[in-house]
Amino acid sequence: ELGVDDFDDLGLGGFANITIQPIDGDGTFYIKTRSGGSNHGMLAIDNSGGLADVDGDDRVAGDDRITTAVEISQEFDEADTVLIARSDDYADALAGAPLATSVNGPILLTPPHGLAPAVAAEVERLGADTAYLLGGEAALSSSVEFGLSSAGVGSVQRFAGVNRFDTAAQIAEALPEPSGNAFVVEGTNPDPNRGWPDAVGVSALAAYTQTPILLVTSDVVPPQTQAALEGPDVTEATIVGGSVAVSEGAETSIEQAIGDPGAVERIAGANRYETSAMVADASMDEGMDPANVWTATGRGFADALAAAPVAGSTAPEIASEAGVLLMVDGLDLDNSPDSRNWLSTNASAINRVRAVGGTAVITDDTLSRMREAAGIE
Repeated sequence: ELGVDDFDDLGLGGFANITIQPIDGDGTFYIKTRSGGSNHGMLAIDNSGGLADVDGDDRVAGDDRITTAVEISQEFDEADTVLIARSDDYADALAGAPLATSVNGPILLTPPHGLAPAVAAEVERLGADTAYLLGGEAALSSSVEFGLSSAGVGSVQRFAGVNRFDTAAQIAEALPEPSGNAFVVEGTNPDPNRGWPDAVGVSALAAYTQTPILLVTSDVVPPQTQAALEGPDVTEATIVGGSVAVSEGAETSIEQAIGDPGAVERIAGANRYETSAMVADASMDEGMDPANVWTATGRGFADALAAAPVAGSTAPEIASEAGVLLMVDGLDLDNSPDSRNWLSTNASAINRVRAVGGTAVITDDTLSRMREAAGIE
């Protein structure tokens, strides 16, 4: 029988509430703790009274991309500032990842025409007083602003350029301590299978290193991006994606903007999953802890974007949840062998694999196989 003092001894005394419930028919009970809206499975008590470690909830998911972002946001007990981005496109939320980490707040997604009720409720729970809207009124209408004011936000500020390239450049300029590097990615493509995978895969690394994400088309460096590259805050650049995503001609233009051909590197695999694995290696090189691996589908952009501010966080209160972001084929892990092999190669350092999104995007079988590849029983 456990009492209050026992929970303190186990390190659970600081949680808002604790639920004990049976998990099987042999007398084993599961202790579930909840703090600031987050559920943390901690341990189990077997029928002899002994303690056995168990994994917590390794899936963070809502009913859709909007509520999944809300569930991820609940890793924050509170946040003075939130970032709001449109749920139907990736570019603005992508560029916002390092800014979210700098203000220690989440990225929440909403339809362009208004603030989703679940997002309004989460903003109220967080107690946010400031909201940054990523994009102009075509991306997020004035109704979104009204919804935020109704949710108690006192200051609503926009990053709204004449286009997505300009918006990304404005966000980059707002970073308080830019790294000197810039990630350059393809930021627009009408093909839903192109453009975003390499870009989204680097979002957590950009957040962790406070490196701005600047956008180009596959062949052209827009003037707003060129101006940002020519600015004093950028002395080197890393292109993420192969020459189909960002052409060699665009790479030359990037080199010319920076003024140093040797200052431009490229991270590029044969496909989105090999590129993601390479980004994960680069993340470890920068000091990101692979003990927690956040996995998101490589078939859609939204879940990875929402996970980036948590995976890339350096805030002490989020540090235990931070980790490396890895893109996978959530419907069949064999379709992303580079991601599977990355988990196997780094198994000795991995303690937890978390799936972002429901079983429609990452199946239970895929999650089980990822855990197996990482050596987690």
